[in-house]
Amino acid sequence: MANSAFEHTPSFTIPSSITTANSAAIWSAVNNLGQSTIILDSGGNGRIGISGDTNIITLTSGTVTVAGTVAATTLTGAGAGITALSAANITASGTLPALNGAALTALTAANITASGTLPALNGAALTALNGSQITTGTVADARISALTASKLTGALPAISGANLTNLPAGGATINNATVNELVTVASTTTQLDAESTLTYDGTTLTLGSGQIKFPGSVNLSTDVNTLDEYEEGNWTPVIQFGNSTSSFTYGTQAGYYTRIGRAILINGRLDVTGGSTGSTGNAKISGLPIQSNVNPASHSAASIGYMNGFSFANQATLMIQSGSTYLDFMETTESGTVSHLTHSNLTTSFQLFFSGLYWDE
Repeated sequence: MANSAFEHTPSFTIPSSITTANSAAIWSAVNNLGQSTIILDSGGNGRIGISGDTNIITLTSGTVTVAGTVAATTLTGAGAGITALSAANITASGTLPALNGAALTALTAANITASGTLPALNGAALTALNGSQITTGTVADARISALTASKLTGALPAISGANLTNLPAGGATINNATVNELVTVASTTTQLDAESTLTYDGTTLTLGSGQIKFPGSVNLSTDVNTLDEYEEGNWTPVIQFGNSTSSFTYGTQAGYYTRIGRAILINGRLDVTGGSTGSTGNAKISGLPIQSNVNPASHSAASIGYMNGFSFANQATLMIQSGSTYLDFMETTESGTVSHLTHSNLTTSFQLFFSGLYWDE
């Protein structure tokens, strides 16, 4: 045969590096690409190589090591020996055989690019699975054992309450609850208290004890069925003549008021034991706790329950004019003439008991 680039001249030789004690058999062939060598020793070890790269494939104690790339149509055998296989090196489409997931310690979803279906996996090995990678399908309830609210960063789908059969209260409990009692937040803010003195049966709100508190500032409503204000307290009635305070000495000088919505109920008592009028003019009782309504139609009257130490001819009354904080002493004659009482109608020793009702804004 004519010499060519692929012509081999095979021969058997024993290189000086192998002793006869190893009982080695060597195949050596020389061609234009270099020397090809197969070495087998009595221990079951060997290698296949060419000149300058003699250890491309080695066999040591039953383990085959390939220094380059393996190209094969079919690989058979147990996969337990493939301990460092990178998913990036699996490029052919198709179906992987059953694998032991324990060996896939650095598998990321980005490396699974081919469409298809993964075989059943053991979820115990998925310790850092990102929920954003699960776009379709159903996760078994047993796998959702430690789900926390901090992991829920998106919108939850519609959930049927029928499936929430063992939902705990989350640390919030209702203490000493009985039927119809209203519930308030306890001082710990993690518990709820049932109020035994405050109940609502769907029709009637009942306050067994305590008080209902309204705001300090007036907030009147236009709804005729809304109770929007309540207030009660004391006020000090003072006798004036004209716009000046008298110089009377008081033994008793007391007033009380109650406001419900726009209505203000007042009463008072004055016992003057001495002093002087101090000024002249129309007689008034100043110091009303709340100014009356400015509407001219809001004039109100107060009744005198008892009085002595006054001098007048006919009937004495008290009037609260609109937009004022005082009561005017008035006199009505039998003929119907109305006039003001003045400083000349009062002495320096008198008593007056009175009460009345007037309106706020």
